[in-house]
Amino acid sequence: MEDILLIFDMDLTLIDSKNAIMVTFQQVLRDCHLPVLSKEEIFEMIGIPLRNMFRKVTSDENVLDSCIKTYRSYFDKNSVQRIKLFTGVKEKLSELKENGFKMTILTNRRTKTATIISNHLGIDHFFDMILGVGKGHGNKPDPEPIHYLMKKLKVKNAVLIGDHAIDARTAQNANIPFIAVLSNAGIDEDILKNLSVQNIVIKSIKYLSKELILSLLIED
Repeated sequence: MEDILLIFDMDLTLIDSKNAIMVTFQQVLRDCHLPVLSKEEIFEMIGIPLRNMFRKVTSDENVLDSCIKTYRSYFDKNSVQRIKLFTGVKEKLSELKENGFKMTILTNRRTKTATIISNHLGIDHFFDMILGVGKGHGNKPDPEPIHYLMKKLKVKNAVLIGDHAIDARTAQNANIPFIAVLSNAGIDEDILKNLSVQNIVIKSIKYLSKELILSLLIED
């Protein structure tokens, strides 16, 4: 299994961060004197780059830069404690690690914040790398981070596991199989019908298995 890389999205795939993101985002909108979006509007945006989220309320690049800086500082200091693992995630990661898979996190969060969260939740040791935005790498759905991870960890096969349409597009662009996690209804199943890469739907991470992963890598 050492030649197979499992690439996990973070938010709403491994972790329940909805309330942490919503509280932080609304607080920053108030601080920046911008219209405060409802929690439903914010929930729908989770998974896209932070700058794109703030573009829903302003197109002023200077204001955007200020909001992003404030959000990141506030989140790292005040919001990590609100984040929880979904049920069964730690046990499943341990099982997959014991099966010999290499594993990484790929997120549109900053690497620093993703690492802080992983350390806080006690799952950092399961991953060979945690890769977020910055340091010359593109944001999902850019396939470049996928190619980078595969080259860095010297694997020939990879599978992307995520909950959002942007994850599906990333897998499509990188030409690797995709596993959609629908526990939070973050992706429309119709999107999956249009993918040319192998894909499958599971209700939560706890249904992930070695057999399911290998089935996606068998050539027709």
